Amino acid sequence: NEITMNLVPFPKMHFLLPALSPMSFKKDARLWPRRFDQVFSDVLSPEYQLLKLNPKGSTYMATAFLVRGDATIADVTRNVRRVKPSLRMLPFNDDAFKIGLCRTPPLGQPYSLTCLSNCTASRHLFTSIQTQLTRLYSKRAHFHHYERYGVGLEEMDSALHCLQEIAGDYAHVETH
Repeated sequence: NEITMNLVPFPKMHFLLPALSPMSFKKDARLWPRRFDQVFSDVLSPEYQLLKLNPKGSTYMATAFLVRGDATIADVTRNVRRVKPSLRMLPFNDDAFKIGLCRTPPLGQPYSLTCLSNCTASRHLFTSIQTQLTRLYSKRAHFHHYERYGVGLEEMDSALHCLQEIAGDYAHVETH
Protein backbone atom coordinates (compact mmCIF):
# COMPACT_ATOMS: atom_id res chain seq x y z
CA ASN A 1 0.00 0.00 0.00
CA GLU A 2 2.79 2.45 0.86
CA ILE A 3 4.48 2.02 -2.53
CA THR A 4 1.22 2.46 -4.41
CA MET A 5 0.28 5.52 -2.38
CA ASN A 6 3.65 7.19 -2.95
CA LEU A 7 3.92 6.38 -6.65
CA VAL A 8 0.42 7.42 -7.73
CA PRO A 9 -0.05 11.21 -7.66
CA PHE A 10 -3.28 11.01 -9.71
CA PRO A 11 -6.05 8.46 -8.91
CA LYS A 12 -6.56 6.96 -12.37
CA MET A 13 -2.85 6.91 -13.27
CA HIS A 14 -1.70 3.92 -11.26
CA PHE A 15 0.14 1.91 -13.91
CA LEU A 16 3.78 1.31 -13.03
CA LEU A 17 6.55 0.55 -15.49
CA PRO A 18 8.84 -2.16 -14.05
CA ALA A 19 12.54 -2.55 -14.86
CA LEU A 20 15.15 -4.95 -13.51
CA SER A 21 18.94 -5.05 -13.54
CA PRO A 22 20.69 -7.39 -13.92
CA MET A 23 18.08 -8.83 -16.24
CA SER A 24 19.32 -12.40 -16.08
CA PHE A 25 21.37 -14.48 -13.70
CA LYS A 26 24.48 -15.47 -15.57
CA LYS A 27 26.82 -18.08 -14.16
CA ASP A 28 29.83 -16.20 -15.47
CA ALA A 29 30.62 -13.43 -12.97
CA ARG A 30 32.43 -11.43 -15.68
CA LEU A 31 29.03 -10.75 -17.32
CA TRP A 32 27.50 -9.15 -14.22
CA PRO A 33 27.21 -5.39 -14.07
CA ARG A 34 30.70 -4.21 -13.23
CA ARG A 35 29.68 -1.46 -10.82
CA PHE A 36 26.73 -0.72 -8.61
CA ASP A 37 26.28 2.59 -10.47
CA GLN A 38 25.73 0.67 -13.71
CA VAL A 39 22.51 -0.97 -12.51
CA PHE A 40 20.97 2.50 -11.98
CA SER A 41 21.78 3.48 -15.55
CA ASP A 42 20.49 0.10 -16.77
CA VAL A 43 17.01 0.29 -15.22
CA LEU A 44 16.35 3.61 -16.94
CA SER A 45 17.23 2.29 -20.40
CA PRO A 46 14.69 0.61 -22.73
CA GLU A 47 16.57 -2.72 -22.80
CA TYR A 48 15.89 -3.41 -19.13
CA GLN A 49 12.18 -2.56 -19.09
CA LEU A 50 9.88 -5.51 -18.44
CA LEU A 51 7.29 -4.00 -20.79
CA LYS A 52 8.09 -3.06 -24.36
CA LEU A 53 8.18 0.68 -23.69
CA ASN A 54 10.83 3.34 -23.95
CA PRO A 55 10.74 5.65 -20.91
CA LYS A 56 13.34 8.07 -22.32
CA GLY A 57 11.84 11.47 -22.93
CA SER A 58 8.68 10.76 -20.95
CA THR A 59 7.65 12.60 -17.80
CA TYR A 60 8.19 10.74 -14.54
CA MET A 61 5.55 11.28 -11.88
CA ALA A 62 7.25 9.07 -9.27
CA THR A 63 9.91 6.35 -9.14
CA ALA A 64 10.86 3.64 -6.66
CA PHE A 65 14.30 2.05 -6.56
CA LEU A 66 14.27 -1.29 -4.71
CA VAL A 67 17.79 -2.56 -4.05
CA ARG A 68 18.78 -6.06 -2.95
CA GLY A 69 22.29 -6.94 -1.87
CA ASP A 70 25.39 -5.22 -0.60
CA ALA A 71 24.47 -1.53 -0.87
CA THR A 72 24.25 1.33 1.56
CA ILE A 73 21.74 4.15 1.66
CA ALA A 74 24.62 6.49 0.72
CA ASP A 75 25.27 4.47 -2.48
CA VAL A 76 21.62 4.60 -3.44
CA THR A 77 21.17 8.32 -2.67
CA ARG A 78 24.32 9.19 -4.62
CA ASN A 79 22.96 7.30 -7.64
CA VAL A 80 19.52 8.88 -7.35
CA ARG A 81 21.21 12.31 -7.38
CA ARG A 82 23.30 11.20 -10.36
CA VAL A 83 20.36 10.00 -12.52
CA LYS A 84 17.86 12.65 -11.41
CA PRO A 85 19.01 15.34 -13.90
CA SER A 86 18.41 12.94 -16.80
CA LEU A 87 14.76 12.41 -15.78
CA ARG A 88 11.98 14.84 -16.58
CA MET A 89 9.98 15.02 -13.35
CA LEU A 90 6.71 16.79 -12.62
CA PRO A 91 7.49 20.33 -11.43
CA PHE A 92 5.49 19.97 -8.20
CA ASN A 93 6.89 16.51 -7.45
CA ASP A 94 10.60 17.00 -8.13
CA ASP A 95 11.76 14.69 -5.35
CA ALA A 96 9.36 11.82 -6.04
CA PHE A 97 11.79 8.99 -5.35
CA LYS A 98 11.10 6.07 -3.04
CA ILE A 99 14.01 3.90 -1.91
CA GLY A 100 13.86 0.37 -0.55
CA LEU A 101 16.85 -1.60 0.72
CA CYS A 102 17.09 -5.32 1.40
CA ARG A 103 20.44 -6.65 2.61
CA THR A 104 19.79 -10.17 1.25
CA PRO A 105 21.34 -10.40 -2.22
CA PRO A 106 19.63 -12.33 -5.01
CA LEU A 107 20.88 -15.89 -5.45
CA GLY A 108 24.21 -15.87 -7.28
CA GLN A 109 24.40 -12.06 -7.56
CA PRO A 110 26.11 -9.40 -5.46
CA TYR A 111 23.16 -7.00 -5.91
CA SER A 112 20.13 -6.23 -8.04
CA LEU A 113 17.86 -3.26 -8.61
CA THR A 114 14.16 -3.18 -9.39
CA CYS A 115 12.75 0.11 -10.59
CA LEU A 116 9.02 0.91 -10.54
CA SER A 117 8.23 4.10 -12.43
CA ASN A 118 4.96 5.89 -12.91
CA CYS A 119 5.73 7.68 -16.14
CA THR A 120 3.89 8.88 -19.22
CA ALA A 121 5.50 6.23 -21.44
CA SER A 122 2.57 4.03 -20.37
CA ARG A 123 0.26 5.98 -22.67
CA HIS A 124 1.89 4.36 -25.71
CA LEU A 125 0.89 0.95 -24.38
CA PHE A 126 -2.72 2.05 -23.81
CA THR A 127 -2.89 3.65 -27.26
CA SER A 128 -1.61 0.44 -28.84
CA ILE A 129 -4.14 -1.71 -26.97
CA GLN A 130 -6.90 0.71 -27.92
CA THR A 131 -5.94 0.51 -31.61
CA GLN A 132 -5.89 -3.30 -31.56
CA LEU A 133 -9.18 -3.51 -29.66
CA THR A 134 -10.83 -1.05 -32.05
CA ARG A 135 -9.71 -3.11 -35.01
CA LEU A 136 -11.08 -6.35 -33.52
CA TYR A 137 -14.24 -4.64 -32.27
CA SER A 138 -15.06 -3.12 -35.67
CA LYS A 139 -15.01 -6.59 -37.25
CA ARG A 140 -16.63 -8.23 -34.22
CA ALA A 141 -13.70 -10.66 -34.31
CA HIS A 142 -13.71 -13.20 -31.47
CA PHE A 143 -16.66 -11.36 -29.94
CA HIS A 144 -18.65 -14.56 -29.47
CA HIS A 145 -16.08 -15.69 -26.88
CA TYR A 146 -16.84 -12.64 -24.75
CA GLU A 147 -20.62 -12.87 -25.19
CA ARG A 148 -20.50 -16.37 -23.73
CA TYR A 149 -19.30 -14.81 -20.44
CA GLY A 150 -21.81 -11.97 -20.46
CA VAL A 151 -19.59 -9.26 -21.94
CA GLY A 152 -21.72 -7.31 -24.38
CA LEU A 153 -21.36 -4.31 -26.65
CA GLU A 154 -21.85 -1.88 -23.76
CA GLU A 155 -18.91 -3.33 -21.84
CA MET A 156 -16.69 -3.21 -24.95
CA ASP A 157 -17.66 0.42 -25.53
CA SER A 158 -16.90 1.17 -21.89
CA ALA A 159 -13.49 -0.56 -22.12
CA LEU A 160 -12.59 1.45 -25.24
CA HIS A 161 -13.68 4.65 -23.52
CA CYS A 162 -11.57 3.83 -20.43
CA LEU A 163 -8.48 3.14 -22.54
CA GLN A 164 -8.96 6.40 -24.41
CA GLU A 165 -9.42 8.32 -21.17
CA ILE A 166 -6.33 6.83 -19.49
CA ALA A 167 -4.14 7.47 -22.55
CA GLY A 168 -5.48 11.03 -22.65
CA ASP A 169 -4.69 11.57 -18.96
CA TYR A 170 -1.08 10.44 -19.44
CA ALA A 171 -0.77 12.62 -22.57
CA HIS A 172 -2.12 15.63 -20.65
CA VAL A 173 0.48 15.20 -17.89
CA GLU A 174 3.25 14.93 -20.47
CA THR A 175 2.29 18.13 -22.26
CA HIS A 176 1.62 20.29 -19.18
